Amino acid sequence: MIELNYGNDTFNVRSVSSEITVNELQKIINELNEDKAFFFDTWLNIIEMLSDKKGVKDLIDDTAFYKVIKNISITKVGDIKSEFVFKERTFNANITPEGKLSIKAIQLANIERIVKKSPNKWIAKAMAVVFEEEGVSNTESNINKRAALFGDKMSAELCIPLLLTVNEKLITNIDKIKKLYEQEA
Repeated sequence: MIELNYGNDTFNVRSVSSEITVNELQKIINELNEDKAFFFDTWLNIIEMLSDKKGVKDLIDDTAFYKVIKNISITKVGDIKSEFVFKERTFNANITPEGKLSIKAIQLANIERIVKKSPNKWIAKAMAVVFEEEGVSNTESNINKRAALFGDKMSAELCIPLLLTVNEKLITNIDKIKKLYEQEA
């Protein structure tokens, strides 16, 4: 948490992944990916999103602006957890003995569909596809329920390693298959 003081106003800006939700991470990523945005506008919007009160973007000076951006570290990558308990429910992902995430091809296909259908709202759903709940089938309805639970309530800290790994697996597998077809042609 970064504290900024302007006169009688104090703003607390969340700066690490444990302080933001999965849905807030999605909004930050969307802001960073916005093609039409300008650098300062983008970062002012992100700082405002992470602030505990509105109005910080109208008061922040260039020194504090730099300090906040420098100290935002929401993408630090830890290890992917094979299991976690959230709201008294247990969720599991397939992790190999080497500690790597193993994703079924059907899960990758499902995540690809989710990303294409909702490019601005896919992170919580991707988590819901990979982290299955014990004793609950992986139907679209159950995935949507898990995504809603993860999105608004869970810290982004858990999803960042998963997000990066799933993204890498999607890109790597698509490239491998394209190269396979190019060799046959």
